[in-house]
Amino acid sequence: MPYRPLMTTFAVISAIGGIGCLAIPEVLLASFGVELSAMGLVIYRFWGAALLGLGMMAWIARGSQNQRRRLGFASSLAVANLLAAIIAVLGQYAGANAAGWSNVALFSLVAMAFAWTAIHELR
Repeated sequence: MPYRPLMTTFAVISAIGGIGCLAIPEVLLASFGVELSAMGLVIYRFWGAALLGLGMMAWIARGSQNQRRRLGFASSLAVANLLAAIIAVLGQYAGANAAGWSNVALFSLVAMAFAWTAIHELR
């Protein structure tokens, strides 16, 4: 996927996910059969803040014309999403419910899209 549309899509999805994690974590976690303690909800909201921040950074970075910066953004997000996919797989093998496989698929696809974009930026 070309750089700008990928960054735009990632920015919007990350921002929406981040707002959801901040505002309605219980609702989002219910689909995974998870109930968190008060401290778990605080940590989940930290995740939401980080996700919202990533979305905002991606939105700003989507307009970059500098090839080295674009390569850096795409590579960084490829690695981050690859690590998230690995964590999601480990969660599945640790006993998460079937809905967790959607995270495995999502993070894997996003990691591959950013890896492809990073390779494309090298040309």
